[in-house]
Amino acid sequence: MLVMREIKFRGKTKEGKWVYGSLVNNLWQNSKTKVNYCEIITTDSNYLEYYDCWEDIQEDNGVVSVIPETVGQLLFTNPYSESFYDGDIVDIGQTINGCSQFVLKQGVYGIDIYYHDRINLKYEYNVFDFLNMLMYNELGEVKVIRNIHDK
Repeated sequence: MLVMREIKFRGKTKEGKWVYGSLVNNLWQNSKTKVNYCEIITTDSNYLEYYDCWEDIQEDNGVVSVIPETVGQLLFTNPYSESFYDGDIVDIGQTINGCSQFVLKQGVYGIDIYYHDRINLKYEYNVFDFLNMLMYNELGEVKVIRNIHDK
């Protein structure tokens, strides 16, 4: 059986709140201020059921502007309904090469993993084994502690 993954994004508002939903545009620029911004249709909006055009969604405030650098795609959700997004920092509850926290990033061919304390150093072991640890987190040892865009 083929299982499709959910395509979902999240981004941070100027107020520091994470919003989740569909990415409306990857990057716009305000013609007056020349400031870049992205927009997300929040999952709170029932836009598919009630709206037939883009303008109606905007008028109903289902669209939220977010800081472009903070936008990350959902990488996967494990069987325990824990979601892992691009830029999440996970604590695996054990140490590998003196590090227990790792950063998940969307890579060209899938998910790339980096040591949190050495962000430019890529995890050099079997990525499949690492992702298995996240996927089958039966004992709850693996935790998302924050995102790289959190302070």
